[in-house]
Amino acid sequence: MSLRIAILGGTSHIARALTHCFLQKETELTLFARSPEKLPSLPCRIIKGFESFPSGEFDLVINCIGAGTPKELKDDYNRWFSVLEKFDNLALDYLKNINPQALYVMFSSGAVYGRQSGKPATEDSSWNFFPNRLSVPDYYAISKIYSEAKHRSLPQLRIADLRIFSFFSRYIDLDSGYFMTDLVRSLVQKRVFETAPGDMFRDFPHPEDLAELILNCAAVPQINTAIDVASKSPVSKQEILKLYTEHFGLHYQFSSLQATHSPNGNVNIYLPTGTMAEKSLNWQARYTSIETLISETEIILKHYGKA
Repeated sequence: MSLRIAILGGTSHIARALTHCFLQKETELTLFARSPEKLPSLPCRIIKGFESFPSGEFDLVINCIGAGTPKELKDDYNRWFSVLEKFDNLALDYLKNINPQALYVMFSSGAVYGRQSGKPATEDSSWNFFPNRLSVPDYYAISKIYSEAKHRSLPQLRIADLRIFSFFSRYIDLDSGYFMTDLVRSLVQKRVFETAPGDMFRDFPHPEDLAELILNCAAVPQINTAIDVASKSPVSKQEILKLYTEHFGLHYQFSSLQATHSPNGNVNIYLPTGTMAEKSLNWQARYTSIETLISETEIILKHYGKA
């Protein structure tokens, strides 16, 4: 029988990328969205709103609800708490009251490790913060670690919190205000890309690898854990600039005036180790970060007629 999948927040970036992947597999897919008119015609069920979600029969519930990109929030950071909590409870209530055998997948973040500079996150990493001096990145991290703690307190339920450190696909909004979206937008607009000097290291899992990881989680009878999602290998900013110059004719210059909208944009090393999924699920990514970035950028540029 086909795996029955519900995606909450079907218009979000990750949801669109996963939808593309799941439609290539033997699945029965239902998308729930506040504004389904934003989606193209797809060979799956698309439902406006979330009222009918509890009456559905699903084996896998994927929560892709977001509070908006940091740029879209416009300083309304309380949405990281109010919006995410509402839909997290909706999914949990489904497992508690309707189908305890279903798997709930929530997207957490590498932000739960804090803003440690100089080293990747590991299974033994800890997070230090100052309760009397909380800042915007702390709000985001606290909202995610709170959800994870709530999920671990429900060991009888099947829950996988997948920590995404960075994500990029053909479906991303180029006005999101992230390093990669600003870079690709400069290619589309044929202008010089400005970026801060210095290097940084990031990890971009391929959408297909992420979809396979979710399916691996769904195959585990008993699972209630958090997993760091990693590509086959990370990438540095300098490597990205070099390869995008060679592949796409990128023109860039360094500027100290660039501001970032991402809560973790100023962390020089923001990486998972990738060992958690390999150990617990016998899963390994097939694509490197740079392979993901190059291949997805090629599709974006073709869409804009720039390739």
